[in-house]
Amino acid sequence: MRLRAQLDTPDLVSIFRSQVARGFTQAMRAETRALEKTFEAATLGAGLGQGMARTWQSRTFPVGKDAIGPAGQIWSKAPGAMRAFTEGATITAKNGKFLAIPSAETRKLRGGRNQRAPTPADIERRLGVKLILVTRRGKRMLVAPSRERGRRRGRLFVAFFLVPRAVIRRRLNLPPMVQAAHSRLRSALADTIANAERSLGARR
Repeated sequence: MRLRAQLDTPDLVSIFRSQVARGFTQAMRAETRALEKTFEAATLGAGLGQGMARTWQSRTFPVGKDAIGPAGQIWSKAPGAMRAFTEGATITAKNGKFLAIPSAETRKLRGGRNQRAPTPADIERRLGVKLILVTRRGKRMLVAPSRERGRRRGRLFVAFFLVPRAVIRRRLNLPPMVQAAHSRLRSALADTIANAERSLGARR
């Protein structure tokens, strides 16, 4: 007769790895989402509008499972425009033409805070008039009749300034936000390891 004694003990290494992977993945998801929201708030704060703020997107990897080495990605659905606002840019009109920069009065006609700035074609359709090209002191502009009533009705107002190029200054400074997120993530990962070690010690 043979007697066999078998002790079923949990695989402590596997439990430790599982806890760390779960904690790391949760921390990455939370910080990635938080950083996306930070970018959105900064975009709104820079006066770029709700539409531009909503172009920020995020996701984490791997999808649908935990991992020791998770990763997060944040991007904009309008990469060209966002790059100009984060790095600055000079836009030059092609083929010797001009860029139409809406005046402050024209920007009021865009129909809402989050709507795009109107184009000359938009203004012509809305006002039912043809814009007039005027040159003053070497500056080109498109003017249109005012929609105001009373004595000022019929006066001309500058709708667009025509320029060969436009300089877009940097409006967003993202690196400090990313660095702060990295610092918070490192702290969260350290806490995850410490908690897993305490849990492992309790199982021994």
